[in-house]
Amino acid sequence: VGFSIIEDLSQLTGDVVENAPYLEGLFLPGEWGGCNQVYRLDSSKLGVIGHFSYAEDREGVDQPVLVYTNIAFVFDPETRKPEGLHIIGTRKCYPGTEAKLPHLCDCAFTSGIVMREDGYADLYSGLGDCREGRTVIPYPFEGYGKIV
Repeated sequence: VGFSIIEDLSQLTGDVVENAPYLEGLFLPGEWGGCNQVYRLDSSKLGVIGHFSYAEDREGVDQPVLVYTNIAFVFDPETRKPEGLHIIGTRKCYPGTEAKLPHLCDCAFTSGIVMREDGYADLYSGLGDCREGRTVIPYPFEGYGKIV
């Protein structure tokens, strides 16, 4: 995950994306992830909905299972530090369904959230690389500000 500031969309180029400085401290070696949705918070920080992933050997599956989980964290553009990284959903949080391939059986690839009037959020996710699911979660940026 990288972060750059531009003044308007006309400055958004492949070069800007490619050269965005990497956010340190999000993932360990053998882990990967990304940002799927970003919200500006009234604290001047950014609320990020994303995915956290790793490969895991499992009995009965002929190749490593790709585990994808739904995450949220807050990013402070001034300090360039992520805060409060936590898992907000896993494959088990969603209705059961088949996977496109056996090694994708534990894949919940984050689509994003839709805020609800009751303060909770509907969390949407691709499931097993062939379906979409929804689950309800508490506000993912609690203690860091409200979405503006």
